[in-house]
Amino acid sequence: MYSIRKSDFIRFSGTNNTISVIRAEIFCDTAADLPAYDAVSGTELYMGSIAYDIATGDMYVMNSSHEWKNSNGDASSAKSMSLSSSYLQKGQKIEVEQPELETEGEEKGVEDDELIRDPEGE
Repeated sequence: MYSIRKSDFIRFSGTNNTISVIRAEIFCDTAADLPAYDAVSGTELYMGSIAYDIATGDMYVMNSSHEWKNSNGDASSAKSMSLSSSYLQKGQKIEVEQPELETEGEEKGVEDDELIRDPEGE
């Protein structure tokens, strides 16, 4: 069994624009329950849709060929995913890589006080 937790409309497609193309966040009991891209009548799953396998904790991502790919594999697999905070369990921690930011003057060793100047005082 699977459940679509959230979906974002991408565009219409098909004859007379009758099919809604969506990017979805899905929960499924097992990987065998992952839906086909056109499983829901009148809807197609778009590349980048993600699914969480509750039984194993694996994450799957739909590629442009409408195939589910396990993102927990080797280095060639997807390494980061954007999920809503409701996927996190209470107390669960996530790692987020953040770039180091340099402010103007840090690389030259200038103190913060020296960066604040009175334009009339110069």
